[in-house]
Amino acid sequence: EDNAWEILVVDDDKSVHSVTELVLDGYRYKERPLKILNAYSAAEAEEILQKNQNIAMTFLDVVMESDTAGLDLVHFIRNKLGNHNIRIVLRTGQPGVAPENEIITAYDIDDYKDKTELTNTKLKTTVHNAIKSYENIITLEDNANTLQKYKNMFNSATDFIFIVDKEHKIVEANNAFLEAIGKEHDQIINQPVFDVFYDALYHKEIAKNINRSIAGENINYESEMNFENLGRRFVDVEFFPYQDDGKSL
Repeated sequence: EDNAWEILVVDDDKSVHSVTELVLDGYRYKERPLKILNAYSAAEAEEILQKNQNIAMTFLDVVMESDTAGLDLVHFIRNKLGNHNIRIVLRTGQPGVAPENEIITAYDIDDYKDKTELTNTKLKTTVHNAIKSYENIITLEDNANTLQKYKNMFNSATDFIFIVDKEHKIVEANNAFLEAIGKEHDQIINQPVFDVFYDALYHKEIAKNINRSIAGENINYESEMNFENLGRRFVDVEFFPYQDDGKSL
């Protein structure tokens, strides 16, 4: 299915692949099935990972072509590919070769299992936790990208835009506004609005209109304002209440 969670099983033992597929047959996470990809060496896994950046998790054998083939693949995933989303679960049938405490400390992995530990139930639990973690990471990444997109739109706007809180302190301002008033971003953030506009204008119209907007009104009017880099200008002024995702004003 197109919306399947992709899992990469990397092991040079074909029976491990067979057992994993058997145990996970029919398993679904949030109504989405699994799609299991198979690699029988670290080199083969590298090819698959280079072509597919949407794999949710991998079960990764430690000892394959060499005693450190699996660990070298972890390094390849995190540092060469720069893929920090995929969840990595190391599996080994030779725990003495790669001691758990040392591996978890030294490598960016999510779990470390002796192959004998992964019974039917534990295998499904491991998959559940790994995909859940992957889903959370993707959601956070998507949210960050969306936020950056809106921030770029905010800063590319030619209108002068600034956001104030209930205490009349500026919490954000776009580039056009900063350029007009001749200030740097850090100079006005968390500063009172009256520090930006001269006192008479602030007390005559700005303060009361901020309060009306906080109370829920949309306000629009024309005004004459003095800007540091532009001089006196007639401008259309609009105040409106804004709520963040947490519904705070």
